[in-house]
Amino acid sequence: METTTLDKTSFIDWHPNFLDKEKSDRILKYLLEDINWKTVPRTAFGKTYNLPRLQNWMANTGINAQLYQKGDPLPWHDLITEIKTELEKLYYPSTFDYVLMNHYRNGEDKIGLHNDDEAFGDDNNVIASLSFGATRRVIVMPGKGKKPKYNYNLTHGS
Repeated sequence: METTTLDKTSFIDWHPNFLDKEKSDRILKYLLEDINWKTVPRTAFGKTYNLPRLQNWMANTGINAQLYQKGDPLPWHDLITEIKTELEKLYYPSTFDYVLMNHYRNGEDKIGLHNDDEAFGDDNNVIASLSFGATRRVIVMPGKGKKPKYNYNLTHGS
């Protein structure tokens, strides 16, 4: 694990091998074969378009996360609950009450620069991002226009 401190309250823990290949393969198979991936519309500046990726989500009962995904969440699956439990042990006392899943089908699917600001409460400002399948690059910037930026290649199981 490699830790990068961004500021007094923010850091990135990079786990290039968070999950082993066997477990990562099982999770990828489940995600590809059993999740009902959805096209999600978004309206901005008076225009509606589909997000350039597919999504779905899982959540604890009663959670109404502020996501573009507006449908009911899926129930937690055992494989995803195992990861959730591992992350909650690692980042105690933080808990994860939902997971937003993005399916990037090809090199054209993407997510642009954005703020992950859905969290609320002092112990809930932890974002865990896991990657399965092809390697994808992610860029992290500490704040709007602030330098430096950090580049990571998200590999299978990272």
